[in-house]
Amino acid sequence: MPLPNTAADCWRLLFDYHSDTVVMLNEFDRNDKSCALYWPEEYGYTVEYGPLSIELLF
Repeated sequence: MPLPNTAADCWRLLFDYHSDTVVMLNEFDRNDKSCALYWPEEYGYTVEYGPLSIELLF
């Protein structure tokens, strides 16, 4: 998981390498401030990281 200040860098890396799937195998602990929430929390919303728009899909 990216750090709070590197979430945009993580998405840029995935974009640069043409990744089309991201799989997270660990649980996200909202109380752990060393990890960033790097996706939208609800369907239909997007999160902007520089020129990239991230949308939650299933």
